[in-house]
Amino acid sequence: MTQQKEHVLKRSVILMVVTLLWAFAFTLPSGYGQDLDVNNQRGFLRDMVVFKIFMRKAPHDVKSFGFDVRYDPSILEYTRYERGNMTEEFDFFDCVQGEPGKIRCGGFHKDAGAIPIGQRGEVVVLYFKKIDCRNTSLGLEGLVDDMDNWTTGEGRFICLGP
Repeated sequence: MTQQKEHVLKRSVILMVVTLLWAFAFTLPSGYGQDLDVNNQRGFLRDMVVFKIFMRKAPHDVKSFGFDVRYDPSILEYTRYERGNMTEEFDFFDCVQGEPGKIRCGGFHKDAGAIPIGQRGEVVVLYFKKIDCRNTSLGLEGLVDDMDNWTTGEGRFICLGP
């Protein structure tokens, strides 16, 4: 085998390994081990995209909380939300889009320990319409009240085509 053919073969193998690693990274759950996380999604252009924001294991009791959900408004169009099983009984809960690309979710319960330490489950389910076929992510920031020191993950959307 000539030196040029060996070089081409090595580059092809390296490119294949890098591609497989990149593809594998998108199949892993994002933020594994984070206190508050977002699921990953895949779909086609104009599909409804559903992101679930969930707690893996509450590090302490939660009576009130708030957080911002950051997304790319040129790729996703926010349509609505539903309470998750962890906030069904909250006295107040809402998600409001204050500006394109940022949704503020928050709530409170009059009883202490409305979400006890160690609980797992969905806080909120957000619905988006995919308006551009590009990959993107959904992140959490600006946590306040009983979630102010929680760690967060990020959800990814992979567009499969038009």
